[in-house]
Amino acid sequence: VKRLEFEANGLTIHGLEPAGEAPLAHVDRLFVRLRVVSFLNTTIDLNQLTMEQPVVHVIVKPDGSSNIPEPKVKAGGDPIQQLFDLAIGKVELRNGALLLNEQKLPLDFKANDVGLTMDYQRVQRQYDSTLHIGKMDAQYQDYRDIAASADAEFSLWRNRVQVRSLKLISERSSVDLSGSI
Repeated sequence: VKRLEFEANGLTIHGLEPAGEAPLAHVDRLFVRLRVVSFLNTTIDLNQLTMEQPVVHVIVKPDGSSNIPEPKVKAGGDPIQQLFDLAIGKVELRNGALLLNEQKLPLDFKANDVGLTMDYQRVQRQYDSTLHIGKMDAQYQDYRDIAASADAEFSLWRNRVQVRSLKLISERSSVDLSGSI
């Protein structure tokens, strides 16, 4: 069993945004700690993922198109392709932002026991995802941290989001949501 650590500074990912626009994603500092369980089966435990000042910039035009590229899938292959299946022990996003068109939403939280899967269905051109967060501490402006856990199942299309289920639990309160946007 080998433990590995990676650090990247100034990581930028471009999507389909026009020249001169902010990139799809930028992280000032990315730190990853992982443990290789098996080289033969490529089994990896992702122990920690820390991002400092991450900015995700999503542009959605009136026709539903966006700056998020579609994955390259094999023609004639399986119509459903697994994009990723992640399990992360500890995730930290520090002083980040989600830019959705011109609206800025803060991204500043810590989470433990995070699981995220995403599949792409080529025929319907949709992404199907599940998200599990065992424990999350979210920060918003000057309010105290909000401790919560969450489970969600959702699908993404070019011009629509369907939340099949979203359950948030914080202390003695819980919220169950579903619907389409």
